[in-house]
Amino acid sequence: MPQDERRKRFLALSEGGLARLPVSVDPLDEVPFALADLALSGRFTCQAAPVLAEGTIADKQFLFRSRHTGWRFAVADGPEPNPALLFDPSQGFVVRGEIRGEGEHPASHMATEEALELITKCARKYLDETRYRGQ
Repeated sequence: MPQDERRKRFLALSEGGLARLPVSVDPLDEVPFALADLALSGRFTCQAAPVLAEGTIADKQFLFRSRHTGWRFAVADGPEPNPALLFDPSQGFVVRGEIRGEGEHPASHMATEEALELITKCARKYLDETRYRGQ
């Protein structure tokens, strides 16, 4: 995605309630973010191969990982306290998806803004499901 388009998407996200998401040139720079309305805060610890973000949602640890053609969002709300070790919904809250795009490994090079959109959707789904379950 061209830099101008990335900047426009960043501005649109920040106007929608995103506290901070700088556009970084170095994929190893940590990029913090926070969405108060979702009780979500975290940071991208790697922005390419894999795209990684970690943080908390409603005081529970979460992990987002995107590599090759797939991504995974996991919240440690069960007996396993480490979301990196969650791979199946029976272990905790886990959502997976596939990315179709240009190149052989589109998920490995997902734009930070696109990853944040997925994290936000998964966070909303997590909050909706935990409210439904009465947690």
